[in-house]
Amino acid sequence: MNIISKDHVWAAPTGPETENLRGESSRIWGAVRRRYPLAIVGAAIAAALAVVMLHFSAPAYQSDIHIVLTEDRTKLLDEISGVETARNADEYIATQIGMISSEAVARRVVDMLDLTHNPVFMAERPSLLNRLRAAIPLLGAGKDEAEKNDDVTTRAVNRLRDGLGIFRVERSLIIEVRYTGPDPILARDIAAAYGRAYLTDQTESHFAAVTRASTWLEGRIEDLRQQSLAASQEVETFRAKNDLVAANGQLVAEQNLAGMNSQMVLAETDYARQKARLQVYEEALNSGSAEDVISVLNTSTELSQSAAIQQLRTEYLQARERERAITERWGEDTPQAVAVRSERQRLSNLLMDEARRAVDIYRKNLEIGQAQLHDLNSTIKAASGKTQTANSTLVTLRSLEQRADSYHALYQSYLTRYQEAVQQQSLPVNTARVISDAQIADAPVLPKKPITVALSLVLGLIAGAAIGVLKEMMDHSFRSRHDVDVLRLDFLGYLPKLGRKALSGHLASVLDEKARGGAVLGRNEARFVEGVRNMKTAIEVGKPHRGKVVGIVSLTSGEGKSVVALNLARLIASGGRRVLLVDGNTQNPELSAGYASASGANFTDVVASRRTIEEAVVEVGNGVALMPSPPLPTGAAPRIATVVPLMHEHRGEWLTRFDMTLVELPPIETTSDAKALAEDLDQVIFVVAWGKTDRGRFEYQLQSLPLLRDKAVGVVMTQVDMSEIHLYDPYFKPERRSGSLLRRLMPLRRTRTRGWNSR
Repeated sequence: MNIISKDHVWAAPTGPETENLRGESSRIWGAVRRRYPLAIVGAAIAAALAVVMLHFSAPAYQSDIHIVLTEDRTKLLDEISGVETARNADEYIATQIGMISSEAVARRVVDMLDLTHNPVFMAERPSLLNRLRAAIPLLGAGKDEAEKNDDVTTRAVNRLRDGLGIFRVERSLIIEVRYTGPDPILARDIAAAYGRAYLTDQTESHFAAVTRASTWLEGRIEDLRQQSLAASQEVETFRAKNDLVAANGQLVAEQNLAGMNSQMVLAETDYARQKARLQVYEEALNSGSAEDVISVLNTSTELSQSAAIQQLRTEYLQARERERAITERWGEDTPQAVAVRSERQRLSNLLMDEARRAVDIYRKNLEIGQAQLHDLNSTIKAASGKTQTANSTLVTLRSLEQRADSYHALYQSYLTRYQEAVQQQSLPVNTARVISDAQIADAPVLPKKPITVALSLVLGLIAGAAIGVLKEMMDHSFRSRHDVDVLRLDFLGYLPKLGRKALSGHLASVLDEKARGGAVLGRNEARFVEGVRNMKTAIEVGKPHRGKVVGIVSLTSGEGKSVVALNLARLIASGGRRVLLVDGNTQNPELSAGYASASGANFTDVVASRRTIEEAVVEVGNGVALMPSPPLPTGAAPRIATVVPLMHEHRGEWLTRFDMTLVELPPIETTSDAKALAEDLDQVIFVVAWGKTDRGRFEYQLQSLPLLRDKAVGVVMTQVDMSEIHLYDPYFKPERRSGSLLRRLMPLRRTRTRGWNSR
């Protein structure tokens, strides 16, 4: 896939990471394909159990109603009932759902429909689990047995609540009440009865709450009334005891003090005004000018009110006017002017004298006003002292009055609530109503056979797949060439299971000759030959010199290295070479047991110089000589024989007398012969059994034997089930059964055996 932009073209990423991802995906898909029989078995078992369960399950019918709720509750009950109201719609809905599903409402429904005497409702309906419990005593008594110990009403209530379902319709204030039972008519009746029972319970609980509130308020109001009266009486007693007489809500002493303060303010104002006026008069008199006095008289109303002063002012003004007229007409020195001037002077003196007498009167009046101010000030000081004494007592009086007012206000508040409660006591208040009636179901809702079977199949598949995954996780054996590649060793091929034909040792050479002659081989025979031929080629390519020594080793016994060694030796010898096959597996010498020499000689005789190599070897085929291992001793004595001395002493002789030497070594996990012979070996072939050899243990042995690892030609995998290998190796393509006509008509006959028999 290419990603194209406007300017550049980028190729999809490739490399080791992509290859690893593809490999992981292939392995995951391979694991799924490998374990699909377990998933199928799990699905089949689950489906069978579902069918059995459906067979024993009784049909159930469902009916429902819808109830709409309102959040408008009586505020009086919220305030005095002591119950905390829901803070939002969700809490309110949850509270109502809890009330509908409560035991109290269930008992009300049981009583309304007389369900304890209803044979259909009270009939025993044991479940499949309870039937199994009854059939198997070890599982214990079922729920039906436990119900028998309860009374009839309790059993009816429990059974009723078991079939009840309450749900909120989306985000609305509508509740769906659903009942599921064995009879459609009974389910309809119970669903409808739940609606009536819930509404009745709401009404009765409201009435009971109002009644309790009214009763409580009556007692509380009476207590508050007595406390209010007592507080008011205490106020009046304290007022009379401390002579705190009040008028219009205020003490008399305070009222008198306020009046005297007002008089004091008025007197001071009048005194200041008279004093200022007297000062103006005195300044006019002190000037000695009648004109100044007349000017003051024009602005003052008090002085001008005197008849004498008014007459003198008039005469003076007239004389001044005549003087001005005569002076303007005849001059200032005429006798008429002098006479008029003398008259004006006489009137001026009289006016000044009269003004002095009036000012003296005003001065005396000012002194009288000053004396009155002094007396009034003394009176105020005395009244203030009395008021301060009363104020210290008035603080206590105010506290008593506030207490009395509080009791009175509380009394009035509770009296109002009591009147509301009395009015609501006879007023039915419902916060819900049924908006859809229950109907008779046409068909049962349970069991849902298609869904149950489908779900059982899915769960069975999942369970089987989980078991398969668990088995995969627990499998640490070699399964594909990828397991060998992880060890950074060459993979030499798969050797399939061929039964006892492979034990003869002639299989590889015979099949190779057949293949060269043009004969058609079976799939497994061809793959076996190909695997042995790969080993032969790897040996020859690795170090192509004459007389090389090749070790064949496995992790444990029973992994097929004897078969590999014998068939490899005969395949090499079929090319005209002389091959020595040394059975160094002293712990399980199967080659020696199958081809024992007539003289009974073995490599221990050669080491002890009791026999020569020619006397000890056994011809097991054209060009193949077998150096036997000593037979296993009887009893429990440990095996101490080892092929190490033979290798050290006679390796040079083998190199000159044989074209190739194959040594079957003991298992590397149980002996140290392989480590001791590492220097004498030119090449090593590791044999692992498919689905048997543990990868972790094998890798650990490789790390502990670095010299053997360095000389490793590769790893061959034996005992492979070729019908399953494509599930583990994504690069292995299984052959189609349909092939050439000759192959379909003339298949090789395969021998059914138990396998490799630990070879």
